[in-house]
Amino acid sequence: MSRKGVILRVTDFRSLVHRVLKTRPGEHALLAWAAAYFYFLMASYYVMRPLRDELGTAGGVDDLKWLFSCSLLAMLILNPVYSWLVARFRREVFIPLVYVFFAINIFIFFVLFRTASDQGLIYLGRTFYVWCAVFILFVVSVFWSLMVDLLTSDQAKRLFGSIAVGGTLGAISGSAITRSYIKSVGMQNFFLLAVVLLLLSVVCMLALTWIVNKRQMGEESSPCRTPVTKAIGGSVWSGIGQVFRSRYLLGICGFVLIYTITNTYVYLAKIQLGREMIERSTDRIAFFANIDLFANVLTVLVQVFLTSRLLTRLGIGITLTILPGISVIGFVVLAWSFRDIDPALSTTAGSAALVITGFESIRRACNYALARPAREALFTVLGREETYKSKSFIDTFIYRGGDQVGVWSHGLMSEVMLLSMATIALIAVPLAGIWLVLGLRLGRTQHQLDRQMKTASAPGITPVSTIAD
Repeated sequence: MSRKGVILRVTDFRSLVHRVLKTRPGEHALLAWAAAYFYFLMASYYVMRPLRDELGTAGGVDDLKWLFSCSLLAMLILNPVYSWLVARFRREVFIPLVYVFFAINIFIFFVLFRTASDQGLIYLGRTFYVWCAVFILFVVSVFWSLMVDLLTSDQAKRLFGSIAVGGTLGAISGSAITRSYIKSVGMQNFFLLAVVLLLLSVVCMLALTWIVNKRQMGEESSPCRTPVTKAIGGSVWSGIGQVFRSRYLLGICGFVLIYTITNTYVYLAKIQLGREMIERSTDRIAFFANIDLFANVLTVLVQVFLTSRLLTRLGIGITLTILPGISVIGFVVLAWSFRDIDPALSTTAGSAALVITGFESIRRACNYALARPAREALFTVLGREETYKSKSFIDTFIYRGGDQVGVWSHGLMSEVMLLSMATIALIAVPLAGIWLVLGLRLGRTQHQLDRQMKTASAPGITPVSTIAD
């Protein structure tokens, strides 16, 4: 092949990459490091996620209500600590500190699980379950806060989907590794692997911020929307105060709450049926890993081919309504499949488990590929204090608060009111309808605030957080 032909092929390949990833000149290195950062972060969690589901419920599914309560309490304690770090250190300092802290925690769990007695394993498993709930929300919230801090609203619509692909591939890798080697390697060794993967994410994060800080770009292609040389400042509680003073942020809280409440209903049904149908612990871990794997494969397909196109063409608001719309349909199907269910009958229980597996997988795919990138884009019209402090409060405490409402309301309906699974699924249908309307309104507000930011020419304009009040 001639040199000219090679050049044309390279040019065609670059053009294809631009079309698929929606990138522009100067953004490829940033996209690659951000995706790698998210890859290692999610792989670290997903090698531990099936272990969490098995170890945390070893004492029974009824423990979940109390485990969720402990998770909420842990969020309440850790949020002020995180806000203190954010206020006093630059992001290149406080983000690695957060990740190294969690890596040390994982190593401690490795040591404890190797030395604990049989009775101690039950309590240690519950502790690990609570810790995982804290870990995943904090590390992912920090990741997306950094992405929101680096990219503009327009860039978020184009690139968030491609960046999220890195996280999904990491989740697929983690699930596949656990599924394939849990029986031969032993679960304790997965903790060491999680430590290594988490530390690799720190390396990618530092490389990403180094590129951003050192690279001088023109205004049009610059990935930085705010100065990064100073700490954010402010008080420990200022981020929480911003949430309760802003209708926009309260709307995001409502969106997150309804998602987590409905998600908890599906999750509890999956855990309950899994324990009733599968006897061996390692088989249940493999079953949970299979669900994770299927959901993540579906997620990456949507992220590659649909996310950026839907966000840029339909807008944030319409994209936010897709997951609630699917949930309305899904809960109706769940109610139908749960009618007169008898878990003792393997065929009936197996059919219901198949429906739950499919519904949870589709929900998770729509959440990670569509709703989550769209929800993160909502923060691109806010200041850095809201981006790191208020967002962390919403992503952790409010998120786990929704879990809390979901698990206790589910217990009230199933144990006190003696409602069937089918009835609980039907109750979730109108809740998902409210969720849909809220997503549409949030998208419209974000579009209005983004337009105000673009049209404002004076440097001392009113802060967006005040406009959102």
